[in-house]
Amino acid sequence: MGDTWITDMRHVLDVLEPEVDVPGPARRLAEYFGRIVEAATSKPPMQRVDTEIGCRRRPRRRPCIGHIRLVWDDEEGEITWECTSCGDRGVIRGFEGSPWDRSVDVPPGGGLDIYEPIPFEPVDTHGRGNFSRSGGPVEVVLDRAEYSVVRSVCQDQEIPSLILDNAEPRQDGFRMIATARNTEAFHDYLFDTAISDENPSHVQLLGQTVKKMRIALDAYLDDIF
Repeated sequence: MGDTWITDMRHVLDVLEPEVDVPGPARRLAEYFGRIVEAATSKPPMQRVDTEIGCRRRPRRRPCIGHIRLVWDDEEGEITWECTSCGDRGVIRGFEGSPWDRSVDVPPGGGLDIYEPIPFEPVDTHGRGNFSRSGGPVEVVLDRAEYSVVRSVCQDQEIPSLILDNAEPRQDGFRMIATARNTEAFHDYLFDTAISDENPSHVQLLGQTVKKMRIALDAYLDDIF
């Protein structure tokens, strides 16, 4: 059985300041709750949402296989979340107007993908960058066919295009390195694109890429939690 977390995001704003000395475990936990807030407030309120955020727990020292399910109650000003597998759960408050709050970007009556408001965060091919809030680095290697198709569907998208531009050519394809936030945003965009694409070969290659990104993101979370 998991824990029950009561979290006020106003108490963890220090994690956004690189110069503030916040213990690693506390910083990572706050970043985890921040991802839940972003996922919740990027969708209309009062809807149960199954996110792709993997559970942070390791019951019996093994990564939990569950993901986070949540509901954002805008009238009460709280987000209720739970793991679909181990029972870890909690309530998050005090997030309105915080850097994690995406509700100002949600048009009336409709959702907005979490991809939209996130800025590009530079990371070089050695994995150097500012990860105080953004997490990472996350590495994904695409073969040449995957890279070509992904490039063709991302021409008008800032974050994917810049990540692809900075990819390191290799004999077996291309090595992409990005922050966890940008990789998650890239993943979400490709996931939506794959669903709407009518070209079977595109769908297959996009699906392979999405799966690689998900594995890399889950591995990153397993390492830090």
